[in-house]
Amino acid sequence: MAELPGKNIRRPVTAGTRRPSGISPRPIVARPAEDEIESESEDAPIHRPNSGRRATRPSSPAAIPTSYKIGGIAAAVLLLVAIFGYGPFMRSRYINAIESAATLSERQQAADALYSRHDGAAYHIFDQRLGSTDPLTRDASAYGMSLIAQESNALGTSALEELTQTLPKLDAAGKCAFVERLGVVVKSITKDDADRKLQESDATRLAMMAAALLPETKNADAKVRSAAVETLAGIPSPGVCISLVAVATKDSDAGIKSKARKGLAFTALPEAAGALLMAVASSDKDLKNDAGSAFKKIRDKAKSDDLLPLVSSPEESVRREIVTALGKRPADSKAAEGVTKALKDTSADIRKLALKCIQVTGVSGDASQLRPLIVDADESVRVQCADTLGELRDEGSKKILVESFATNPQGNTLGALSKALGARSKGKDIPVIGVLIEQMNKHADGFAGIRDAVIKMTNIQNDPKREAERKTWDLARWNAWWENISLREKTKEEALTKLKTAADRGLAANKKDDKNDKKIYPELAKLTNDGFDLLEKCLELNKKDDSEDDNEILAIQKKYQNNKYTFSKYQTLDENAGKK
Repeated sequence: MAELPGKNIRRPVTAGTRRPSGISPRPIVARPAEDEIESESEDAPIHRPNSGRRATRPSSPAAIPTSYKIGGIAAAVLLLVAIFGYGPFMRSRYINAIESAATLSERQQAADALYSRHDGAAYHIFDQRLGSTDPLTRDASAYGMSLIAQESNALGTSALEELTQTLPKLDAAGKCAFVERLGVVVKSITKDDADRKLQESDATRLAMMAAALLPETKNADAKVRSAAVETLAGIPSPGVCISLVAVATKDSDAGIKSKARKGLAFTALPEAAGALLMAVASSDKDLKNDAGSAFKKIRDKAKSDDLLPLVSSPEESVRREIVTALGKRPADSKAAEGVTKALKDTSADIRKLALKCIQVTGVSGDASQLRPLIVDADESVRVQCADTLGELRDEGSKKILVESFATNPQGNTLGALSKALGARSKGKDIPVIGVLIEQMNKHADGFAGIRDAVIKMTNIQNDPKREAERKTWDLARWNAWWENISLREKTKEEALTKLKTAADRGLAANKKDDKNDKKIYPELAKLTNDGFDLLEKCLELNKKDDSEDDNEILAIQKKYQNNKYTFSKYQTLDENAGKK
């Protein structure tokens, strides 16, 4: 009987058959069930195995499953990673994408992923490709380098240097791309505000970018100029604002001019004061307004040395702004110099402004420089000069004020000078009152103004009743008052002369400590008593209109009262001695 394929069925051993010697009998196994017996066909004889072992099927070729293939590839990749390292493998992938991806966006994503690994290789990879002839590779590398440049460390500064040094070598499209990336770096740097100052390292980085971008504001390509101006508008570094003023004034592109104007206020530094003020004088209304706002931002920060030359600017608006700025600076010699120079300005408004500022800065030099303004051709200047003289407190300006009445002032000027003289006097300044009374007699048209000044000086108690009464006095009444007060002053001076003389001679006698020197005491007693009699006369003169002045007379009496007693005591002793 033939064997079935794939089966190893042996014939059963029949009775009487002998095994060869030395061979162990086979184990007896149970017969299989009928449903386990295999058959190739119905006609084929059934063969029953005579042992429990199954025959081994011969192998046949078959297709490898897909899952096996994927597994094999993965295993191979893992093997490569294990051999060469994961880092180099990923870098290779990102570099390939930077150099060959279909779009700039995909290449930038690869650069971003490479940067995000922070394995130290990204800088050199980007740096080597900044000058690539392939625009997409170059721009993607610039993108990656700008990510590093945003870091406030040495590597970030180095990356920024590479970007700025490469910029001038590029074509227009490349420059636009690089300027855009520099703009991102600019926005990442915290600028000055009310509470935080720009860090020195950040100021250095901004200055580095400004130096690279400023030349591009003159580029022939409008797109490059526009990109450069837009980025510079966010960089408050030296030279930027001045350059933006030039662009806003001269550029042929209206859009670029607008960007430059809008950047003036943010980039304004004190060194740009002159350029901004020249722009304020522009016929371009928009530029005028934006430049004016920018100047006001830095006006008080600009050094007086920088502002001083602009006092001579040909533009009146510029001179006005400068004088205004300098006029807010007390104890500043340069500010005083500029304001004093403005006293001779061709504009009456600026001369008047300078006079107002002198109240803060003072005059640079002698107060006599104010004399010409008392007789200025413009009445408003004359009046302002009088007001200023009334505000000052130095003796030089007071002398000028008193002397100004000799110029025969008229109208409002006379009234302003009288008011100023009253403001400068303390209490009853008799010499000053005398000047005013004299002017009152000379200028009938200025009577009211002078009268008010005299009332202020004579009504030292600020008594409303007295003020109202004296406003009714006419010129004759004022002259009568002045005659009385003048007599009192003369009498007071005569009394003081007698009292001081007696006091000085008595003091000299006491120092000698010689009783014979006291023989002069009767004479000194007479001088003292005469002085006291004159003081009593002063009190009588005060009763009519100036009783508030009694305190001054009483104080003099108190001062010399002890002398009166001493001299009178020794006078009695001496008289008795003389009768012997």
